[in-house]
Amino acid sequence: MDDVVVFGRARFTQVEYDLMRDIQSQVMELMQTVPGFVSVSLWEETADPFSFCTLSHYATEADAVYAWNTLIRADVFEVISKLLSTPPDLLRFRVRSVDGLRLESTPPGTFLSSSVRIADLGYEESMIEEMVRIFEELKVISGCRGSMVGQHVEVPQEVVGFVFWDSRHSYEKSLPKQPMYDVDLFQRVL
Repeated sequence: MDDVVVFGRARFTQVEYDLMRDIQSQVMELMQTVPGFVSVSLWEETADPFSFCTLSHYATEADAVYAWNTLIRADVFEVISKLLSTPPDLLRFRVRSVDGLRLESTPPGTFLSSSVRIADLGYEESMIEEMVRIFEELKVISGCRGSMVGQHVEVPQEVVGFVFWDSRHSYEKSLPKQPMYDVDLFQRVL
C-alpha cells in the first residue's frame, strides 16, 4: 500500500466556521489539480475548540509533497497562516492498514480517536501489528466504524493509529481504565 496521509495539527486564534468552509472550498479546488489527491477533511479536537487537525490523503508520498508545495504557494495559505496561533505540526505517514470505514468516506459528525506511539528501534513492525490487533478487538464495540494504522515516512519508529466512531460514547467505552499512552479525540466538521 503506497497511500500517504498527512496528519496536520494546529491551534487557531479564532474559530469562524463560515470562513473555514470558504478556506476548505479553496483548498479543495487547489487539491483537485494535484495528481494522486484522494481527500482532505477537517476535525475539531473535542478537548479544545481552538485546536484542529486535517487529514489529507494521497496516492503516493510524492503526491503529498507536491500538494504541500502547491498549498504553500497559494494565496489561501496566507489566509490560513493568519488564523493560526502556532505553526502547523505535520506528520506524513504511509498507510499500513485500513479496516472498515475509509477516511474519504467519513461524514461530518464522525468522531476520530488518534494516538501516536514510538516503537523501540527495530520493533516498528511489532508496534504496527499490536495496533492492528487492538483495533480489531475494538470492532466489537457498537459504534466503532473502522481504523487506520500508519508509519511515519521518515521516522519509521513513529506509528500512528486512528479509529472512527459514531459517537463520543462509543469512543469512551473503548478506553482502558489505565491508559498506557495518550489518545486524542476529534470530531469531523468539514
